[in-house]
Amino acid sequence: MDLLRASESNQSMVMAELDPVPSTVQIQRPTSRGHAGCCHIIRRPDRVTVVFPVDFEDETDRALARLYLQHFVEAQRKASTKADAPLCDFRRGNNLPAEVASVYKKGSTDDIAGFLSFTFLASHVTAERKRERAIELLVSFLTYLDCHVKASKTHMHSRMRQKKDALLGVLHDTPTNT
Repeated sequence: MDLLRASESNQSMVMAELDPVPSTVQIQRPTSRGHAGCCHIIRRPDRVTVVFPVDFEDETDRALARLYLQHFVEAQRKASTKADAPLCDFRRGNNLPAEVASVYKKGSTDDIAGFLSFTFLASHVTAERKRERAIELLVSFLTYLDCHVKASKTHMHSRMRQKKDALLGVLHDTPTNT
């Protein structure tokens, strides 16, 4: 009887690995475009993957988010010599991660910024403190990203205004030929 239960348990683990159904958790208010504000959690026997669809209503914000996330993943790869860092991957909206391909219709995510995935192995969350910290960071990640995108946009606008003022000053100081 115990062997049968173990066999059923192993079979369900194999099925979960072959065809996992992502659990979707709403953690923020979605945009009017409807893609952001949630995360998909895919549980497997040896890891848990959390996938964030990243979308912004403004095209400039989407472009900044793409750029920021590409640099985020690259920095994480360079710093991932530590075993404490979860695996991180970013894919553009037209390149769905396999974990969430069953959730979205083909072509429905082509115009979003993309998908950011964090994969946690058992070693990342063995201690209770590590697990709580990981959950805390995941829950606040979209707010963190939104804050950085808006701050980058504000900084760029400020720099453009300063440059415009400098160029106008040069233009006003130029003598005119009449």
